[in-house]
Amino acid sequence: MLAKKLLLIFLISFFSFISAQTITSISGLAEIRDSINSPWRPAIVGEDFGLGAFLRTFDASLELNFEKAVIKLDKNSLLKRQTYYAQSYELLEGNAYIKGQETIFFIDGPVEIDGETIFTTKDDLKKAVVLNGKLTVLRKAKDFEVSAGEQISSNAGELKVQQAYPVFPWYEGLAVVDTGTAKVIGFDGSARIKKDEWQDVKVGDELNITESIKTFSDSWLELAFGESLIRLQSDTEIFLKEWSSFEDGSSRTVIELKQGKVWAIINNDGQPFEIDTPGLIAGVRGTKFRLDSPVDDAPPLIKTFKGNVAGINDSGFVEIEAGKQYDPNNGLKELELDDLDRENLDRDKLFGQPKLFLKKLNFYTKEAKILIVGISDAEMVLINDQEVEIIDYRFSLELDLDYGLNYIEIIAKNPSSDGEIIATQAIIRAGK
Repeated sequence: MLAKKLLLIFLISFFSFISAQTITSISGLAEIRDSINSPWRPAIVGEDFGLGAFLRTFDASLELNFEKAVIKLDKNSLLKRQTYYAQSYELLEGNAYIKGQETIFFIDGPVEIDGETIFTTKDDLKKAVVLNGKLTVLRKAKDFEVSAGEQISSNAGELKVQQAYPVFPWYEGLAVVDTGTAKVIGFDGSARIKKDEWQDVKVGDELNITESIKTFSDSWLELAFGESLIRLQSDTEIFLKEWSSFEDGSSRTVIELKQGKVWAIINNDGQPFEIDTPGLIAGVRGTKFRLDSPVDDAPPLIKTFKGNVAGINDSGFVEIEAGKQYDPNNGLKELELDDLDRENLDRDKLFGQPKLFLKKLNFYTKEAKILIVGISDAEMVLINDQEVEIIDYRFSLELDLDYGLNYIEIIAKNPSSDGEIIATQAIIRAGK
């Protein structure tokens, strides 16, 4: 079955695509060579990519266009056009995006693409994420399909199919229209920031792309990323790798956790936000979590307190819901709070705490109703567990009073940050 299918693909591809494919666009430096023994030379737009040839990119992205497929190479990638079939390829390094039909790539053997697929090769790991359509794994024993939203990976010859975490669309070639800047909004103890060189931190300092910031023992530091917060714990260092806004209105933020632990509250309108540490990536779109870097024999760790976090490693990803924690050694398990968690949860109540002003109430009344009137910048106001509408920072609610003692509780809260303030009032209704 496999032999017949591959022969058919070969005959179709050979007669339809015996001519070389053409490089249609390059942004930056890329090189090509015609065979394994040929010298590298600069690749140019309009040049043919023939059987047995190699293409490699450096600071460039590159696009190949032909009748039934488009291939886009990411920066720092290496692609070989195989000689087995006229339309077959192998990604030796980096990332490649393929949109096409009856196109063969190799992951420990041939796979056929019908749709859109992202290929990634890093060290001994090869991975393909199916964006649309399907990918058919062609094997002697039995063919099988990988559907959109799934990925296939190979590590040391072992194939594995898993659910895939959404891939950042680098292949769309979106122009960067702006870059973000994080700001130090508070710290305690000792911390330094690296501009041209390391220097002491002060409140208001800005952290730009390609800059680092770190804390020392018995210290913490808070960075505002727009509406999001990253809190560095003691002996922690991060590097701001990317914070880009694109022409289509989307954005992406990538932080590298070099060492230590970070506490994150992410409010970014669902845009991709990643914190990377060796052996594990935390991918989020609005949540509260903690990420620990690996140290000695302890693996990297994700704890989720609100929302969901995707823990991404070489073989796939795991969804870590609120109330769960994950590390590569012990897998997914129930959340176990420690003293550091409790300290941060307590501090979160201060971060983003709203203001609340109330009209003075009489402690003693004969009236059957009372009007609660106030002003607050909170996202939500509750009066005796009943949510009230806020218009131009003002709110009001009329309450019925029972005879005797009445207890009224007004809570102004910001669910996005867990900040809240509570006011209470006891009122006696006299009469009966």
